[in-house]
Amino acid sequence: MTNVRQPSEGATLQSATEAELESNEKVAVARQGEHASSVSLSRVRTKKVITVVGARPQFVKAAVISRHLRLLAGDSPFDEMLVHTGQHYDHLMSDVFFQQLEMTPPARNLEVGSTSAAQQLALMIERLDPIFREERPDAVLVYGDTNSTLAAAIVSTRHDIPLVHVEAGERIFRRRDVPEEVNRVLTDHAASLCLTATQRATSYLLREGMSPERVRFVGDPMYDLFMWARTNLERHAAASPKTLGVEPDGYHLATIHRAENTSSREALIPLLEALDRSSLPVLLPVHPRVRDLLRGWRWHPRRNLRLVEPLGYFDFLAALLSCRKVVTDSGGVTREAFFARKPCIVPMEGTWWVEVAEAGWALQTGSDTAALSEALESFTPPNEAPEGLFGDGHSADRIVREIDELLEGTAARDAAWHPHGTFGVLPQARATNFTHRNYRVFLQRFIDAGYEFAPFDKGAELLETGKPFVLLRHDVDLDLHRALRIAEIEADAGVHSTFFLLARTDHYNL
Repeated sequence: MTNVRQPSEGATLQSATEAELESNEKVAVARQGEHASSVSLSRVRTKKVITVVGARPQFVKAAVISRHLRLLAGDSPFDEMLVHTGQHYDHLMSDVFFQQLEMTPPARNLEVGSTSAAQQLALMIERLDPIFREERPDAVLVYGDTNSTLAAAIVSTRHDIPLVHVEAGERIFRRRDVPEEVNRVLTDHAASLCLTATQRATSYLLREGMSPERVRFVGDPMYDLFMWARTNLERHAAASPKTLGVEPDGYHLATIHRAENTSSREALIPLLEALDRSSLPVLLPVHPRVRDLLRGWRWHPRRNLRLVEPLGYFDFLAALLSCRKVVTDSGGVTREAFFARKPCIVPMEGTWWVEVAEAGWALQTGSDTAALSEALESFTPPNEAPEGLFGDGHSADRIVREIDELLEGTAARDAAWHPHGTFGVLPQARATNFTHRNYRVFLQRFIDAGYEFAPFDKGAELLETGKPFVLLRHDVDLDLHRALRIAEIEADAGVHSTFFLLARTDHYNL
C-alpha cells in the first residue's frame, strides 16, 4: 500500500541485470533475475499480503518493498495491507516517515502506545488476531526485531499463515538486556521464509539447522532506499546543518535508544555526559522514551550535546551525510553510517552488524565512557570499505520474487521445517537391526578372526604383508552425536576407524 514518488530520470529506484550468485558450500542465496520490468511473477490470482510495522527502521524498509509489491512490472499480483502497531506512537517517530516516504497511510493502526514490553506485546497480539482472522492473508510480512515483529510472528502461526521475515538471521549472541535478539530468533524460527541482508546471517541460520529452502540472501532494502534517497536529498530534506545549528563536518551525530543504554539512570546519564564532553557538538535526535526519562530526571546537557526532536528520514540522512562521526546503538543507523562512509562508534557490548566492525568502520566501546570519549577524538576508519556487504541496492526485486515463489510453491502450505526438507519428503522412522550391542558383536568377530583395524594411510603397507585387515570408514552427513557414540564404542574395542565430515553439514564449519 506504499507509493514512493517517482524520482527524476536517472535517479529512479530500479533494478539492474543481476548475476546468479553461486556458492561452493551450497549456502542459500537469492535467485537472481533480469531487470525488474521483465521479472516474471505469477498472475494466476492476486495474493493478499499483510505487512506489520511499528518502528522507524521498519517504515524505511516497508517504503521500498511495498512500492515493489504494488508497482513491479506495472501489473503486480499482490494486494498489500499495511498495519501499524503504534509501537512508535510519536508523530515525529511515526507519521512523519509515512509522509516523507510517501507511503499510503496504514489501513489499521493498533495504537498500542507506550507501555511495558510485555503489555505492549500482549496488546499487539490481541489486536492483530481479529485482523488476521478476518482478512485471511496469503502471507504476513515483517521486518527486523521489534515487538511488532514478534507479535505478528506469533499470531501468524496461530492462523497457519506463512510468515516472511526480512532481515532475518542477524545475531549478537546475547540475551540479557537485548530483547531484540529474542524477538529475532523467535521470528526466524516461526518464518516460512527468512530473507537475509548479509551472507553471515545466512550462515547463522543454516548452522541453527534451518533448511536452505527457507533461507535466501537478498541484501538490505535500507541500502536500496539510501542509494535512491542520496540522489534526491535536495528535493526532500528540509533540515540542514545550518538549520540544526551546526557546521558541515563540524559535529557528530548520535542516536541512543537500546534497553541496555536506557534501562536505568546509571546506564544512560554517563553515556550522555560523555557525549556532552565532546570537543565537537554532538547532535542527538531524542527518542520519545528517552525524552520522557530525561524530563523525569530533570537532566540537561551543559556543554556540547545538542538534544533535538526526532528527524524524518531525509532530514536525518542530510544530518548523517554532513557529520564527522556517528554514535549509535541502532543497527539501522550503523548500516546507514557505513553506507555514507562515516566512522561509527557503537556504545554496546557487541553489534548485530559484525561486518561493519570487521571492515574497520564501526568501533564497539560498550559501557566504557572513557573509551567512547577517546573514540570521538581519535577513531579513524581505513581508507577503503568493502563493497557488497549488504547487497547491490536491488534487494527489493529479489524479496518480491521470493515472496511470489513462496506463495506459488508447496512451502506456503508446509514449509521445510527440517534441515533436509518438508515433512513429506523426510524418511520415516522404521525398525532397524542395527543396535549398539550388535555393533560391538560385529567388531569383536573381526578381531577374533585376526583382522587388524588400520588407518587408511597404512593400507598399502598391510597389503604387502598379506595380513587380514579392515579399513573402516564413516561418512558423517546428518547426526554428529550418533557418530560420536559410534566412535566411543570403537575406542572401547580398541578399533581404529576414519570419520569423514561431509562439507555440506553445518557442524563441519563450526
